[in-house]
Amino acid sequence: MKVWFLLCPSRSTLEQLENRGSDDTGRSYILTMKFAVAVTHEAPWYVARCLDVDVVSQGETVDEAVANLEEALGLYFEGEDLSDSIERPVITTVLIPA
Repeated sequence: MKVWFLLCPSRSTLEQLENRGSDDTGRSYILTMKFAVAVTHEAPWYVARCLDVDVVSQGETVDEAVANLEEALGLYFEGEDLSDSIERPVITTVLIPA
């Protein structure tokens, strides 16, 4: 089984981003959060799992699975305050006899 690890923002499009503002210089910015994602190939699908919160999605390609997960995360956090209150998981590996 192949596993891909990558970081993706929780929301993929400007329309989904609600946390907008400007700094002291008047420059606009958009607040985003990054989440750790693992993608596995479970034929015929690629399954994208967020490792920070229990949200999962799938797609026919890795890119589609990640895009679908971004949308699912956006819906999961819709109306929520995206803050530092999410505790990051400890990600490690284990070895077992082959």
